[in-house]
Amino acid sequence: PKIIFPLTTVVINTFKFLIVLSIFLVLLQFTAIKFSLAWTFLPILIVVQLLLISSLTSLLAALMPFFPDLRFILDNIIMMMLFLSGIFFDIAKLPANVRAYFFLNPMAALIVMYRKIIISGTFPDWHPLLYIISCSFVILFLSIWLLRRFDRIYPKIIH
Repeated sequence: PKIIFPLTTVVINTFKFLIVLSIFLVLLQFTAIKFSLAWTFLPILIVVQLLLISSLTSLLAALMPFFPDLRFILDNIIMMMLFLSGIFFDIAKLPANVRAYFFLNPMAALIVMYRKIIISGTFPDWHPLLYIISCSFVILFLSIWLLRRFDRIYPKIIH
């Protein structure tokens, strides 16, 4: 199945992420931040993040053969969404009317939950997680449908 191609990259990068996260959590033990019971919810966040990234990657992989030049635009859009996801700043400190626009990026909600769990030791908020999971499944089913629908067309486009 052609869905294997984008998912191999996602799985490889997930293993890299898990290694870096485990090193980060060990190094946190040498700071004021100590292990919390809330850290046991980190695997749930990781699975939700994996589901989101897998579904978006599969959708882009299904569409990119038809629009190969779109790759250059998407690279910049993905970079912009990374910087606007709150990875370098705390979205919670923004005004409420602006904050809503930042949360249109689903990674922003995941990053806020990672911070809450790791730094604050609080449990994740389930409403954004359920929203991300449901959107991810819709996108994943759409991408699987597209990959199956265009299965015979891809070899003709990519020659």
